[in-house]
Amino acid sequence: MFTLVLHIASCVSYLASQADSIRCRALLASRRAVEDILLVAAGAFKAATKSKPSLTPPPTRTLPIWLPPTKTIVTQRAPPSYIGVVLLCVFMLLAVSIAVIKARSLARNTNLSNELPGHACVLHINEEYENIANACHNALPGPYVFNDPPHVPRRRHAEFWGSRSWKHVDHIQILHPLDPGKLRFVKALGSGAFGDVVQVWSSQCRVHLAVKRVRKTQPASSNQIALFSKIVWDGLLLEVEAHIRMNEDLAVPSMYGVFHDDQYFYLIMDCGIKSFDDEEVQIHSRKVALACGQELFRSVHALHERGIVHCDLKPANLLLAPQGQMLIIDYGVTHLFDHELPTDIDFPKWHELYEKTLAQPGTGDFPLLWPEDNNNPHKMCVRGGTPDFMSPAALAGKACSFGADLFALGTIIHEWLEEGLEREGDGEELTEVEVEFIQKMWSTEPSVRFESWREIFDHPFWGGGTG
Repeated sequence: MFTLVLHIASCVSYLASQADSIRCRALLASRRAVEDILLVAAGAFKAATKSKPSLTPPPTRTLPIWLPPTKTIVTQRAPPSYIGVVLLCVFMLLAVSIAVIKARSLARNTNLSNELPGHACVLHINEEYENIANACHNALPGPYVFNDPPHVPRRRHAEFWGSRSWKHVDHIQILHPLDPGKLRFVKALGSGAFGDVVQVWSSQCRVHLAVKRVRKTQPASSNQIALFSKIVWDGLLLEVEAHIRMNEDLAVPSMYGVFHDDQYFYLIMDCGIKSFDDEEVQIHSRKVALACGQELFRSVHALHERGIVHCDLKPANLLLAPQGQMLIIDYGVTHLFDHELPTDIDFPKWHELYEKTLAQPGTGDFPLLWPEDNNNPHKMCVRGGTPDFMSPAALAGKACSFGADLFALGTIIHEWLEEGLEREGDGEELTEVEVEFIQKMWSTEPSVRFESWREIFDHPFWGGGTG
């Protein structure tokens, strides 16, 4: 009994709280009905009091509804005036009935069984929604948080490495750099002696990107700080220049901005899915090893054609891109030869090969690989790398040229072939052709080594074709 009384009281309370709203709606509907009726009544009264016939009035709301718009209107007599009064009463009754029906419909659509104490259910839900929206807006960073992909964690992060205060690095111009303030941290990708790399989500580009953070200085003695800073700055310039030279090549990540603050440089670029050094990226067969090797060799040859010697090729610096192609990353110890051409008088053969490559790139005749060649103007000393993937000449600090990358390529393709054969499980071993190819990649002896990229691509190692 008490429950029934409480329920009746709640219903009465709700109807009382909605009384003003129902009354306002009924009055508005009645007012509109009365205005329409008055217009009709005024037209009827005007037509009844006229003594002379008139022309057809314009087609507006004042046109008497009982007069058909025909040519006979000038001779038709108006109906008695009492009809207007009857019509006025009918329309008023209809307006009141419509208002009552709408009020009852609103009451039926309200779920009183879920009503919470002190508020009508609908009003309470609206207030709760506003509170939840405000809480989400205050707890989640950035204006694009509700558009982020579901796999990005929706927890609150501090401002990503102070990205809103980053400044552009002078003398390095990147076309259409993105806004670093719209980056969100996703996960760490790796770290090294000079800094670390993380994956971020850009709400501006709607893609995952990689941010490489490089320390400007490192705790050390005052004599070493200047040297360390110069090494970092030189490495930064080399990496940016390599990305700019290879901007249209799919094997090199695009760069979206170079920034800095008081302690770090920040490079923003494309992000791969996995490294070829990860266990999840597996070479399942000899065929897969050869396919990946062919793509890698072609990409490194493209670097060489543009005057870039990578000097640190290894599986950890090879990524699988979201589009499926291979990405070559980490150009911190790269050597870049100048764009200035040597004179054709001193190096006529080099100029001849250079002109042929401009007309038809990718043939493998350019550039020259070895410093002992008198026709090769490009000589350098490797200034860094990973020892297991460096040639003996590079480790000894001897003069090198583009051929310095061949030793690392031979080591990588050897590892991929071994892994592919092991996963095939047929007990096969490397063929004589494969062994010969790898030995030539490792050798620097003129009688054994490859003398050009064309020889590499034409070797039977690739199945008898040119790759």
